Amino acid sequence: MYTLVKDDSIELSAQLRSEIVAFNSTHFNAERIPLGFKIIEKTDLVAGISGHVFGNWLLISWLWCDERFRGCGFAKQLLNEMELAAVEHGAIVAQLDTLDFQAKPFYEKTAIVLNTKWMTTHSMVLVTLWRKYFNFCSQGPAFHQK
Repeated sequence: MYTLVKDDSIELSAQLRSEIVAFNSTHFNAERIPLGFKIIEKTDLVAGISGHVFGNWLLISWLWCDERFRGCGFAKQLLNEMELAAVEHGAIVAQLDTLDFQAKPFYEKTAIVLNTKWMTTHSMVLVTLWRKYFNFCSQGPAFHQK
């Protein structure tokens, strides 16, 4: 007899991840390479970005900048460094998701293109999935040329 049990635990999430990673590893070899950069003032975090390369994808998890420093170019600098590091690990495309009220104008200015939008049914928050395909040339990714 099987029983459906509610389980919101971190342990269940970790176990499921472990099972999926084990299954996937029998079909292809793609490790997750963690990447991250931060901007600090003395010891205080001013801005940061983290994510990982998986196969040929850069999957950006978090990009944050202290409100006092928004518009100073820190997020663009972090994103550029992240993309350069990801390309060195074989990434050819980047992906991130964001809520509609967060950083939509910023992403539009950085050549990341809107891929998908959807609305959650309960909170009515629009979630946006963004992608950027790296355009290679002899000197590296085109978006990093001067």
